[in-house]
Amino acid sequence: VSSVPFRNGDDSCVNHHLHEKLEPAHKCLSKSEESDKDLLYGLIVSGAAAMEMKLCEYAKNYLPGGLYWNPEPHVREIMTKLKPTNDLCESLLGLNDYLSGAMPNLHQMTRSNVIQVNKNETIKWLHDQSKIRW
Repeated sequence: VSSVPFRNGDDSCVNHHLHEKLEPAHKCLSKSEESDKDLLYGLIVSGAAAMEMKLCEYAKNYLPGGLYWNPEPHVREIMTKLKPTNDLCESLLGLNDYLSGAMPNLHQMTRSNVIQVNKNETIKWLHDQSKIRW
């Protein structure tokens, strides 16, 4: 699937591939047999329970009794002075979007590495290390 039409808003090719893969499942689920509906209901319930467990696993440090639930006063003071923003995330996504257009054959993992090296100033740090050691 070419990313150029998708980036420009034409997702018909992607939708066609999704529809092609989901059509057999949709046909199976649209049957009016009660056993199918019972299986679907059980699948939804077990999926929701698994999602809840995974969310609790991810968020356990922020829930009551977790490591970050009740931060120390000096940490709380620092945190209250910070403005909640997603500027860094948007900056990273913008750079990723730019690289995907500028170098379309670059794999996403490579783009992520380029962004990380750029934002962390890794090359500058390595250059400074070589000056210190020599």
